[in-house]
Amino acid sequence: MPRRCSLRTLYLTSKDALTRETGECRVFEVSEFLRALILETSRLDPEYDQEGREGRIIALLLEEIGRMPETPYRVSMPSDPRLLRVCEALLADPSDPRDLDDWARLAGMGRRTLTRNFKAETGMGLAVWRQQVRLMEAIALMATGMSITRAAYEIGYDSPSGFTAMFRRAFGYAPSHRDW
Repeated sequence: MPRRCSLRTLYLTSKDALTRETGECRVFEVSEFLRALILETSRLDPEYDQEGREGRIIALLLEEIGRMPETPYRVSMPSDPRLLRVCEALLADPSDPRDLDDWARLAGMGRRTLTRNFKAETGMGLAVWRQQVRLMEAIALMATGMSITRAAYEIGYDSPSGFTAMFRRAFGYAPSHRDW
């Protein structure tokens, strides 16, 4: 973590709120209300009264988790070592300016093969995957106190306005909207 953080681990037996209809794990936003519920839940005795106050808190927690929107803060890693080489290079330097042909050469694949295999393994194209990595890196940089302008340049954008436009498209608000 780029700065001090705290972690709470909750073990839940109800998958419904966590997986929705897909049956897959989710990465989701945590509202202030949900954060408060998590903190309260972490103080409960594991043998809580399911019919009492504690049971109602857990039910509300699960309902709130189910309401939370998914976040675009994730990238899947491919298992193919050739594609993994590309991903590791981008994770090491999200500002790397290489184009698709350069990445295909690094992977030892043709451009079309890289495109097809990357999408099959990660669920997204390389350009979208790289944008997700850049977004996560920018958030981490801004969380350490770095300015929006400097973060934009650090992750490979030519201008802060281009970065802000991309950020707004991805999250629905400008980077200046959040207190990182």
